[in-house]
Amino acid sequence: MAPTIPTVAQAWRYPPTEPSLWNSYHSLELKDVPVPKPGKGEILVKMHAVALNSSLGKYPGGAFTTGPDHGGLIPTSDGAGEVVAVGEGVEGWAIGDRVHSLFSEAWVSGYAQEKDWPTTIGSHIQGCLTQYRIFPADFCLPVPEHLSYEQAAAIPCAGMTAFNVLFDYGSTTPNSTVLVLGSGGVSVLGAQFAKAAGARVIATTSSPDKASKYKALGVDHVINYRDTPNWADEVKKLTGGLGVDQCLRSICIW
Repeated sequence: MAPTIPTVAQAWRYPPTEPSLWNSYHSLELKDVPVPKPGKGEILVKMHAVALNSSLGKYPGGAFTTGPDHGGLIPTSDGAGEVVAVGEGVEGWAIGDRVHSLFSEAWVSGYAQEKDWPTTIGSHIQGCLTQYRIFPADFCLPVPEHLSYEQAAAIPCAGMTAFNVLFDYGSTTPNSTVLVLGSGGVSVLGAQFAKAAGARVIATTSSPDKASKYKALGVDHVINYRDTPNWADEVKKLTGGLGVDQCLRSICIW
């Protein structure tokens, strides 16, 4: 039986004002929004999980739109949900399929170009912090059975950032030693990717609780940089003075 789709849902939106006037995520407002119908080549997704990252509260003034209806930008690029309606001509998707978003609705592969930025989800076009969202059918990916919606929602931005650093820009192998700085989303996913590739992983973090979580993920060595301010010396000690092959450090550009 086809799912019941409401005509009105809710979304978190920034006010339709100049972005320089926004007070970070404190300016978000929960608003009623119409639920659109998918057009040709589109799917309607009921969002089950959305991942948040630091860009949510650090948008630079003037760079982001107020949305096509001028009712305020819906932020976040990373989400996962269930296909509840399929538009004309769509192949490969069916009602009930689990999908996750991509970072852009035009950037397919290679290095991002300036022409790709106007289709960045949650910044130049409406994002995923909504109950229902239309996606171009070619710009979603299936959620593997072993991942929850919450886990899949972390893939588009944080996950692919970590993956690109380690395997596109870098060349992580089972012989690599990888240093992961901090315990934000990119770092934690990077540590898991590196371990999956067979690498030796050293991570830094700020508390015993975070350190235990890193160890539970299989990280080989965890350094609490509050207890060990000269953590670089500890890294050299752990590597016999050789240092590491790769270092993953996530810096927000906003």
